[in-house]
Amino acid sequence: MSNLFYIIGSLVIGIFFTMLGIIGLMIPWDPATRTAVVQFIFENSISIMIFGFAFFIIGISILINLVLGFRKRQYTIRTG
Repeated sequence: MSNLFYIIGSLVIGIFFTMLGIIGLMIPWDPATRTAVVQFIFENSISIMIFGFAFFIIGISILINLVLGFRKRQYTIRTG
């Protein structure tokens, strides 16, 4: 079951960064998109801060998960 959650999580993260990349590629080429992005940043600074905080928390949680996953796992098999 944890493998299923890992696959779904990886898929969501992959789609998120793909969409973010597409948006990033569109911004320099379309003047209307560029104007809309700049206007959004100027008018919604609180929203930008909340998104930044959420991304920061998500990044920290991913790093903590990675660090906890790197712990050595030892198994002892006793016979007899």
